[in-house]
Amino acid sequence: MKPINCPECGYLIQDNSTFCKMCGCKIDKKSETADENYSSPDTQPSGTGNQTEHSHGNETVNVNPAPSPSPNVQSFPSGGATPPYPGQFPVNGAAPRYNGNMPASMPASMPASSMPVQYPGTFPGQYPGKYPAPYAPAGSRYPTYNPQRNKANSSGKKLWIILSSVIGGILLLAGITFSVVYFTVPDRKYNSACAALEAQRFDEAYDGFIALGSYKDSKDKASESMYKKGVYLNENKKYKEAADIFNKLGNYEDSFAQYQSSYYNYGLQLIGDGAYSEAIEVFTSLGSYSDSELMIDEAKYCYIVNHLDNSDATTYNYLIELKAVNYKDCKQLYNTLYAWKATKFYFNTGSDSTDKKTSISRSSPLYCHFTIEGGPPEGSFYAYASALWPDGSKMNKQKSAVVMYRNGTFWWGWKDGIYLDPKNGKTGTFILILYDDNNNEIGRSSVRITK
Repeated sequence: MKPINCPECGYLIQDNSTFCKMCGCKIDKKSETADENYSSPDTQPSGTGNQTEHSHGNETVNVNPAPSPSPNVQSFPSGGATPPYPGQFPVNGAAPRYNGNMPASMPASMPASSMPVQYPGTFPGQYPGKYPAPYAPAGSRYPTYNPQRNKANSSGKKLWIILSSVIGGILLLAGITFSVVYFTVPDRKYNSACAALEAQRFDEAYDGFIALGSYKDSKDKASESMYKKGVYLNENKKYKEAADIFNKLGNYEDSFAQYQSSYYNYGLQLIGDGAYSEAIEVFTSLGSYSDSELMIDEAKYCYIVNHLDNSDATTYNYLIELKAVNYKDCKQLYNTLYAWKATKFYFNTGSDSTDKKTSISRSSPLYCHFTIEGGPPEGSFYAYASALWPDGSKMNKQKSAVVMYRNGTFWWGWKDGIYLDPKNGKTGTFILILYDDNNNEIGRSSVRITK
């Protein structure tokens, strides 16, 4: 193998190359003869007839009378001018500066000191340092600069381009996703909540609007959902649930008035259901709304007539309150329910005796035993008694010496008998009558008097 010059750009290549590595020109094998006459500038062919020697003492001088340019040396522009920009070459090719004046043509054996100097800098063409064809030096003395690409840098650029594309795609996708989430999804949820409200699915609508936060008028729509639910419940006689909703809505539209109305109806509903104490609490909380104060008394009255039990403390308390304001027939109810009663009468001859006699001698002691019932809880009173003798004489009312109370057993008697002169006393029926402290008869009983 031997070096040859590219016929297009002059780049030095091997003779077995099929194309130029510099310019890509296809190499014709006939061009191999172009370098057959090539000789190194530093060596003169032997047997040259033009060479003569002149000796000056011990100095031998070689004279070349008519040097001719080497066939591989290119011609350079004359004038010896340097490029306008040091270190850079003009666009039409590299014009290297020379030491001294630039010759019109380059001789084959130009001294080394006069060879072209390569200046680093920006070179024209695709690759830095590439010599253009008109000025490409020929021969092994002037090899063309053949820079190598930085493959690592090229790979880095490709990687950066790929990464930039991927990151850009991710950012674009994120932007699109954000736009969809921020604009499309909330709007769809808002419309869904509105549809639920229209279909009277109030809880679903409320939850939907609450989830949207401050999106559009979602907060107002949430309140509207609850308000309409309250109206719906009130119309369907679910007064308690409606009242709770209106109470939570506060000042939204006429929610307070709706609350009062619903809660009032709830109180009436409680009375109808027999929950009188709860109804009283409802009407009490409503204060002066409508006739709530009157409905408190009505609830108490309804409790009384449905709990006519003199042992019930609540009934007693309600009757005391209503009797004081003359509500309906509460006085009569009180007197009937809490009237004192004397029951379980029996007669014998001793205060501590428990035997029961149907007749007593006119000369024997006489005791009438009885039990007190009725009256208000924890109540007590002084009883009064009167009597009728068999001969028709009557004992005026006399006050008991002891206080009587509910479920207590007491007696009224005569330890010396009912007659001062038993022998002259008539036989017949003896009657004892008891009264409460309001002069109301609370009971009577009788026994037969014998000789």
